[in-house]
Amino acid sequence: MSRIIAGRRQARIDKPLALFLIGMRINKLWGITGWGPVAMAMPRMLAELKNKPEAGLLWHRQYWSGRNVMMLQYWESMEKLFAYAHDRQGEHFPAWAAFGPAHHPMIARALCDHVALRRLAYQVAGEALSVAVLDELGVELERHIRFEERSLFPLIEEALSDDALAKVGRALANVERSSG
Repeated sequence: MSRIIAGRRQARIDKPLALFLIGMRINKLWGITGWGPVAMAMPRMLAELKNKPEAGLLWHRQYWSGRNVMMLQYWESMEKLFAYAHDRQGEHFPAWAAFGPAHHPMIARALCDHVALRRLAYQVAGEALSVAVLDELGVELERHIRFEERSLFPLIEEALSDDALAKVGRALANVERSSG
């Protein structure tokens, strides 16, 4: 049996590493059209990444706490994370693009927010880490999540067909069975 090591420890790594946290809060369980597409897309992306180690995902773990879901991922670098996110042949890009027309003002705002959040993530990943940058990232993430919950997800909900909703329901049932 392993023994517990008292005190704080720190890992030393000699190459770039990116920590990526993504999550959502399910405010209305019956509002599946708002959160369902996101929940349905993640298992497909993880399956793709498992079969594509060159994409750069090193490790991941999912956490559930009531209505909150969070995914913790370690990537080889921010560049590989962003390359995967923008790979038009991969699972992420179509899931991302399915949320509505790119010319819609809310979609444009979400994309601009993502660029700003990436900039802050680069600063956090850099050597000159500061509490101020972490605080700014936290504030911006909270603001962006509220925007998605209150404005963007209802737009997505309106855009989905009954067939898409049924597909989301089946995918969620599969995820629940596999995580139980």
